[in-house]
Amino acid sequence: MIAVFLALGIGIVIGGSIGAEWVEKTEDSVIQLLLNKYDAELKNNQQLQEKLDYLQRVRLLTGPVLLNKRVLWVCPDSTGPQRLVFAVQSEGAKWHSVPAWSEEEALKADAVLICKELAEDHDALAAHANHDDRDYKERPLFFVDMKERDFSRPESAAALILKLKAAMEEDETHDVNGFNRHTGLE
Repeated sequence: MIAVFLALGIGIVIGGSIGAEWVEKTEDSVIQLLLNKYDAELKNNQQLQEKLDYLQRVRLLTGPVLLNKRVLWVCPDSTGPQRLVFAVQSEGAKWHSVPAWSEEEALKADAVLICKELAEDHDALAAHANHDDRDYKERPLFFVDMKERDFSRPESAAALILKLKAAMEEDETHDVNGFNRHTGLE
């Protein structure tokens, strides 16, 4: 009988020490999981706050000026600078990107932005777009040098948005051979 109680006591001691260790490890892993989720949500909230601050600064500088306009981005290696795309879309415009010049897409656009990397010879591209039988020759055309522009700054995005607005609203007095060619962002 003493052997039975002794064995039972030893079993309880061993089981209690192993069980406590398992509970402690489980608690630690649950706490770590919750801390990781908290950190991820904190980072997500910070990114959303940065986007909101950026958007508010752009809006203060421009106001909603591109409502229902279609902006075409022509660049072989990108869909556009993320912050600029975000700012233009927040102003009510539809953003569309293509890797190469497309007459079909240019016809649908209210303004065309071309990354300088694509058009080494600006005059040749403008002449192509300006040809008399082109229906899109009245659309503003901008050559954007991504190496010189920092669209992570709201002021840069706001400046481009205001130039887009002005170009879409201006009369025929500033066009070159029937095609609006704006190079102010070079």
